[in-house]
Amino acid sequence: MTLTPEQEHKIKIIAARQQKPAEAVLNEWLAGQMEEHPDAVLQRRAIQRVKNQAAIDLLDKWRAEDTTDDPEELERLNREYMEFKAAMNQNRADTGEEPVYCD
Repeated sequence: MTLTPEQEHKIKIIAARQQKPAEAVLNEWLAGQMEEHPDAVLQRRAIQRVKNQAAIDLLDKWRAEDTTDDPEELERLNREYMEFKAAMNQNRADTGEEPVYCD
């Protein structure tokens, strides 16, 4: 089986967090997937969709509350966002990782 570089990177991160070899993490995940009945998977996904929708609804509500067309406020928000992106990318650069945000 061939993994994409992104998949391999994610597995290595999970393995490091669990302090296990990447192969062990994959084996445990595969064993869990193979043991689960397809109906249980569908039920779990349906429950997760309901949970996700509640979070999406809350985020939409917050977005509506925070909406503005004031040019000064929009400029301030944009400046804060640009500073946030720069700080995130700097942190990633400091740890030898790829930047999260591309300009």
